[in-house]
Amino acid sequence: MGHSLGRRTGKNRAGYAAYLKSPAWAWRRQRWFRDCRRRGFEPACQVCGARVAELGTLDLHHTSYKGVTIGDDGTFVAKEDDAALLPYCRDHHEALHRILDDRRRDYWGWSRPRATAVVTRILHKKYGGLK
Repeated sequence: MGHSLGRRTGKNRAGYAAYLKSPAWAWRRQRWFRDCRRRGFEPACQVCGARVAELGTLDLHHTSYKGVTIGDDGTFVAKEDDAALLPYCRDHHEALHRILDDRRRDYWGWSRPRATAVVTRILHKKYGGLK
C-alpha cells in the first residue's frame, strides 16, 4: 500500500515537487483539460477568465490531494477528483499561493477548498474579477 502525498510545505515539499514533475501528473493534467472540454467547458482562470487559447497553458490548483499516492514501487498514482483541480493563469495561481502562504494563520483550521474560494474572491476584488 502506498502513502499520501500530503501538503506542499515542510517535510513533504520534495514529494510535492517530484509529483508535479512526474508522468502521472502530466497525464492527469491532460486528462483534466480533455474531460473539461468534453463536458462542453473551455477551462479559464478562476480570477481573470483567461483561457488556454490566449495563454498557451493554465496551472491547475489542488484543493485536495486525496487520490494522490506514492505506490510501493515509488511511482505516483494520480487519481484526484476533477472537482479538486481548479484552473488559474500563472500570475493568479502564484498570487493565490502568496496569500495562502503569507497569511497562513488567517486560514488556520479552514479546509483547503474553503480557503481557496475565499482567496479567489479576494483576488477578484483586487484584479477586477472575471472578464
